[in-house]
Amino acid sequence: MEVVESITSPEDNTRVFEECSQSDRLALSTSGAHIQLPPACNQGSRGKPTKPHSLRCKVHLQWIPAHCRIAGNERADSLAKKGSFSHQLQVSTTFKEIRTILKSNARDLFRQKYGGYRHNHDSLRLLDRKPATIVYRLRTGHCRLRAHLSKLGIAGTPLCECQEDYQTPAHVLQDCPIYSEQRQAMWPDGATREQKLWGSKEDLETTSRFLTTSTGLET
Repeated sequence: MEVVESITSPEDNTRVFEECSQSDRLALSTSGAHIQLPPACNQGSRGKPTKPHSLRCKVHLQWIPAHCRIAGNERADSLAKKGSFSHQLQVSTTFKEIRTILKSNARDLFRQKYGGYRHNHDSLRLLDRKPATIVYRLRTGHCRLRAHLSKLGIAGTPLCECQEDYQTPAHVLQDCPIYSEQRQAMWPDGATREQKLWGSKEDLETTSRFLTTSTGLET
């Protein structure tokens, strides 16, 4: 808007470079959004109001990809990020927006803790198909344990058979008293959840065996 307000003459042509998605740009161009032009563009040569159809001020919105070395682009991106941390007005937030924010925060935490996902360093790629599938499902939580099945309307309750907590991968691998002896036999020295799901090839194979042979649970 600062660029638009800087127009000083009806003959000025202004091109605004913006980084919003092309779908957002299309929505802006078709939504009938009104841009209030400065007084200089609303007056004729004798100071009389000019009819809208006779205005010769043209503002072009042109989409560009971010970080493409256009002057001012990096500065605009920096200010946009800074503004995102500023105090925001109290407006309603949709479920879709909340889910997007939570996913973004989870990815940021994962990057901070593990340095981001690197396929070449993931032992999952070294496993056979069946154990790899089991570990992957445990990582994502999209498995046949009650906590997930209840979300799909398949299980009547998310609670574990022990009735102490939801039957999630973390609960079964670490806390469920039903499988405490099996865990002790499989991991005599103990192991963290991260080691069981993100450790070495041997760690992941042990986790797979624990689920298939020690608990009998289907994942």
